[in-house]
Amino acid sequence: MIPLPIRYQITGETYQTLEVTLNPGETIVAEAGTMVFMDDGITYETCLGDGSEPNMGIMGKMFPTELKPLPCETLFLTYFTNYGRGSRKITFSTPYVGSIHLIDLSAFNHEIVVQRNAFICGPKGLKLQPYTPTRMGITPKNETVPLEKISGEGEVYIAVCGLLIERELNNEAIHAEISSIVGFQSGISYSVEASGRLKTMVLGNTGSTLATLSGTGKVWMQSLPLKKMVQTITTCLQQLHMTEGKLLGKLYEE
Repeated sequence: MIPLPIRYQITGETYQTLEVTLNPGETIVAEAGTMVFMDDGITYETCLGDGSEPNMGIMGKMFPTELKPLPCETLFLTYFTNYGRGSRKITFSTPYVGSIHLIDLSAFNHEIVVQRNAFICGPKGLKLQPYTPTRMGITPKNETVPLEKISGEGEVYIAVCGLLIERELNNEAIHAEISSIVGFQSGISYSVEASGRLKTMVLGNTGSTLATLSGTGKVWMQSLPLKKMVQTITTCLQQLHMTEGKLLGKLYEE
């Protein structure tokens, strides 16, 4: 059964919110922690897995493929259902400063791959699975960005940190910093490799991890990845701390 289009309204500029209107009996699935508030009459339930295979046992949901467990962030999703007699509204927000965008799965062969924390909500029946990229060379595990494959019918909403950058590939390839990639159309080849010489990465800490995307299809990127924002804030705080330490040292000498 193809779900009906979700009635929604996106408000705000720098920090956007998504207001979804649910008809009586309608259900949407959302990433835990994205809901801001909801009308009376809407109930929610946190479930293990995405609900696309209700007969699968707990172990099957925790170890969906190759005995590799799902991360804790993707084990649980929240279902919101309108049990009221009339339409009810529920509001979601992005986990960081940025914008919200709609992607119609039917326009991309009913399947896309996105960053795990980019998914906000979508219709009931979506299937979410971990996506493992191809690794090239020495790539530290903590330098990769967790991805998940979303498949099914209907429209999904994703969060973008900064501005959205769209690129249509036509049997070509691009290289992008991995945290800048929000998602891409299924069918795009995606591999990860460390850039820069090993000496530079270890001693200078200036190396970055690049992803190569090749093939034909659409790629979504963001102008201000959360990782870069955190690194910038951390550097500023460290410099401020060093400056304060020098000032205190001079006062102590005087």
